[in-house]
Amino acid sequence: MLVDDCGANVNQVGGVYGTALQIAAEAEFESTLNLLLSKGADPNGVAGYHGTALQAAAWRGWYEGIEILLAYGAEIGIQGGARGNAIRAAEEVFDPEVATMLSRILARRQARL
Repeated sequence: MLVDDCGANVNQVGGVYGTALQIAAEAEFESTLNLLLSKGADPNGVAGYHGTALQAAAWRGWYEGIEILLAYGAEIGIQGGARGNAIRAAEEVFDPEVATMLSRILARRQARL
């Protein structure tokens, strides 16, 4: 596997999208998203246009990607990128279902603190 054989840095930042994880999230490449996360990609890394991979998945309305990223510890309220955070990314593309889902998850997480 290229990531293992070449010792690739799965958190390398560069280009418009920031990280490979953000590209995988925007493109809805589930197997790539899982591979990068399993190899240590930071689900909360902030860089590039979308800010975070969760923002990219929310902007696309990609529920599966959102669930995967949340399972790996992605934080909903992280600020960065063109939209600010994942909830705003969903709102920007008029996806109230994703925005509501993320808002509820964020509220539950904050209630536990």
